[in-house]
Amino acid sequence: PTFSHFSGIDRLVEIKTREYIKKGYRVDIFVLSASIKPKNAGLYVLGMPRNPLLERFYRLFMFLDIKKIDRYVETLKKYDMIISHLYPMNILAYKAKKKNKRIKYVYHNAGIGITETYSLLEKIYLRLFKYFTNRTIRNADKVISISNFIRKELKKETGINSKVEYVTIDKERFHKGISGKKIREKYNIKNEPVLLYVGRISPHKGIHLLIESFKLVQTTSAYLMHSSGLIIA
Repeated sequence: PTFSHFSGIDRLVEIKTREYIKKGYRVDIFVLSASIKPKNAGLYVLGMPRNPLLERFYRLFMFLDIKKIDRYVETLKKYDMIISHLYPMNILAYKAKKKNKRIKYVYHNAGIGITETYSLLEKIYLRLFKYFTNRTIRNADKVISISNFIRKELKKETGINSKVEYVTIDKERFHKGISGKKIREKYNIKNEPVLLYVGRISPHKGIHLLIESFKLVQTTSAYLMHSSGLIIA
């Protein structure tokens, strides 16, 4: 529901937008908040509370904002295809599909955090989030999962089978020939081996397994870097 450089899903949307535009499609992006300005694509920012707690509540119960949903569904029902990457944007796709059966509704499944790794309140939140997600993808024409594990989880929960498409690397940002000199200087890393992890720190990501694996193949300190700092294991 956001469009920022912080989120991996948002980065994927940015990459896919470029791909569709190159193929000759007109692309519009609908989000609740945004800090990225897409090139050659429209951007509709629906808005949501800025308070972190209210934001979470709004994301979960956005279906109560009937006026806003109806307004944007009227716009979306005119499109040929809608790709939703995360609840609550599924609500718009689900309702637009009901209004216009000819729309191709694609749900891009990046999965939801494994509830067992969170606190009680977070577990309740995520279970509700998962419940609303599964309800709003029932009329999707196609579901794409970013891993086989996530595909199996969705199949077990909903009976919906999906196609696995692994997330591609943004070759404009990550490619051979990039010098790591600035990064090493910034974090005072000399010739020690470095393991780069780009993403948010979350229990279900299995970062602890990366650290343990790295310890098996080297004898000096292990450096684990992510988007917001440096972790030394």
